[in-house]
Amino acid sequence: MRKTLESILLSNVKVSFLKSNLAVLLEEEEKKGIEQVKSVFSYKWSKYTQFHKKDLAIFEASARERFLRLYGFSGEEEFKRYLSDKFLIYDAGCGRGHKTAWIAELAPRAIVIGMDIAESVIEASERYNNIENLFFVKGDITKSLFKEGVFDFIICDQVLHHTKNPALTLRE
Repeated sequence: MRKTLESILLSNVKVSFLKSNLAVLLEEEEKKGIEQVKSVFSYKWSKYTQFHKKDLAIFEASARERFLRLYGFSGEEEFKRYLSDKFLIYDAGCGRGHKTAWIAELAPRAIVIGMDIAESVIEASERYNNIENLFFVKGDITKSLFKEGVFDFIICDQVLHHTKNPALTLRE
């Protein structure tokens, strides 16, 4: 995983591996102007850890159903078939990583990378450390620093409108 991540990053990107499934883009940690978004979402996602496990499971199941409906999939099996020929998948703005983990389980042959600026990405790396094809990156999606055209599928669900410049983020 580490070699794959290093191979898809731009050559000038500094990265630190905190765990086997968690990296921090160092340049992004020093960046100013994203602190408010980072702070708000770190707080928001920390609240989800206070859910009872049953409530959390219901929330995550409903998020999966909403995702399938929103993006035109009739169900999980159709989405799984869609993912079957994808080998590198990126979830930009992955939050707590529940959707990222779900996708990694549906696409076991793919490498799935979830990226978020919020502290929740660290929790996600701990919570889902048993999924071998899943990797998390703590960094700013508005400047992801990945080489162009390396991903087979990109998800940026319910995230763009929270960025300073949604059009620029979408181009990124």
